[in-house]
Amino acid sequence: MGKRISGLILLAAGWCFAAQAAGDREAAGADPAAEIMRYDQPASKFYEALPLGSGRLGAMVFGGVDEERIVLNESSVWSGSPQDADRPDAYK
Repeated sequence: MGKRISGLILLAAGWCFAAQAAGDREAAGADPAAEIMRYDQPASKFYEALPLGSGRLGAMVFGGVDEERIVLNESSVWSGSPQDADRPDAYK
């Protein structure tokens, strides 16, 4: 049950991001058909999956219809603890 809810949340977030990006491209006059990616089969291994995320929180979704795997990653897993990584002079 928990995996299904996580998958639905991730799917909804991806849909919202894609809808916003599509609106931005249409406003710029881009051809939406030129940016469609289609695949013949689902990714069966981790390295075949497409990454989703922002750099701080990421996911790799792969598998098929019967079994789907979602691998989540968050930056504090690798850095040891939550931290404030914002640079005060980043605007320069």
